[in-house]
Amino acid sequence: MTQYPEMKRQTCISAPGKVLVAGGYLVLDQAYSGLVIGTDSRFYTTVSSTEGGSNDEAIRINVRSPQFNDGKWNYIVKELDPCVLESEAGSERNKYVEYAIGLTLSVIAASSKDFKARLGNHLDILIVGHNDFYSQRPQLESLNLPLSTKSLASLPPFCPTLTTIANVHKTGLGSSAAMISSLVSALLAHFNVISLHSDTPNNDMQLAHNMSQFVHCLAQGKVGSGFDVSSAVYGSHLYKRFNPAVLEGLMTACEERGISNVSGKEILEVVAGGSDKWDSVVGAFKLQRGLRLMLADVDCGSSTPKLVSGVLGWRKANPEEALRLWTDLDKANMQVAEGLIRVRDRYEELQGSQRGEYDGATWICSTSHASTWKNHENEFVQMFGHVYESFLTVRKLLREMSSLAGVPVEPESQTRLLDSISSLNGVVMSGVPGAGGFDAIFTLVIEVPGTTKNQTAVEKVWNEWTESKVGPLLAGASENGMRLESVAAVNGLSRFFN
Repeated sequence: MTQYPEMKRQTCISAPGKVLVAGGYLVLDQAYSGLVIGTDSRFYTTVSSTEGGSNDEAIRINVRSPQFNDGKWNYIVKELDPCVLESEAGSERNKYVEYAIGLTLSVIAASSKDFKARLGNHLDILIVGHNDFYSQRPQLESLNLPLSTKSLASLPPFCPTLTTIANVHKTGLGSSAAMISSLVSALLAHFNVISLHSDTPNNDMQLAHNMSQFVHCLAQGKVGSGFDVSSAVYGSHLYKRFNPAVLEGLMTACEERGISNVSGKEILEVVAGGSDKWDSVVGAFKLQRGLRLMLADVDCGSSTPKLVSGVLGWRKANPEEALRLWTDLDKANMQVAEGLIRVRDRYEELQGSQRGEYDGATWICSTSHASTWKNHENEFVQMFGHVYESFLTVRKLLREMSSLAGVPVEPESQTRLLDSISSLNGVVMSGVPGAGGFDAIFTLVIEVPGTTKNQTAVEKVWNEWTESKVGPLLAGASENGMRLESVAAVNGLSRFFN
């Protein structure tokens, strides 16, 4: 029996959630782009291993997701390439976790000659997400606390959901994409297939992205738009999707033969491809200082697959009508995105005291209604005014699509809520993210740095709204994508290792 020296190692990778503020439905088509903003709410995957042990002992993988009542999965690794995982007795199946681990280990085995020695006999994986990924209403009710930002801020980080994974109420921040991206990338980084330091090579990020897209698509049973995984890897950006054909052959092989019969080499031939195969476009985007993203969970609920199916069915049945509307909608979406980009670019062009014009603009906008901005003498106020007008056009066209497709993209109840929010000073835009529906809203508001007056006014509308129960989220915008973390530096994470 051969013995290897023991050495404990730990790798923690986090990935952000997302909000698609412009480009819902259109991002499914390569002809169009969408503006996705990453959030400061993140998923964290921590991989711990003890290298060494004997080479004839079983390799065990224990996965913990302690926020759920059923968040434990235990596997025995029967083969490494292709990876064959056997669930231990009593372990519930979770294909998102199982696909991510099995397929990624196959890729690692095909990429590393000494993988078995480095893997050792035990792998511990911890997966947790910030509270905003899940509705905290049950948690607040159990503590007799009101639904408010103050109550949410009092909860411990990564608090229990008090339910199972199947029954948890998600808030639409892209939990499955962020979870898979962090899990896949943590495994790749832990075994040195990629490096995620500040000087990470683009091809390493590309591999993490491509592999995460593949696993996420396979787990969901279809090749989606991919904007959620793209945001989990790259953060905020202007997104244009990849050609779905790049994954179709590999997904067919996995579905027909089973993932345990698809080798790491086969997977690498697809996911290690560069821009010649993976032609998605990631355009730089960052919200300018003074703009605050606010998010809320609306306790009504919608089925995104049904919404998407309804809109695509209408488009197929009415191609000319749909092309006209989508062309107009894309134009308005890009005016919103380009307007926000122009604000930042113009600010960067200014030097020293010249930037005071922007500071003046934030004060003017934060104390006035957006309808008065377009003709203002301050160029930044004008820019924000054009963004406001463009987003009104986006909403108008989404409502037209709702009517034509018979699908509640911006339902009337949401329209009334968004109009009420948009009547407040400082609000640049307020809308339904992604596929729309009843279950979430976002607001972009201008606030003088260091103040919260407009944020408080928006929250007051939410709190007093009677048509539906609107629950605030604590998440804000973050341009940062996937990153390497120190467990000790992440608030609340260390307690899972004590």
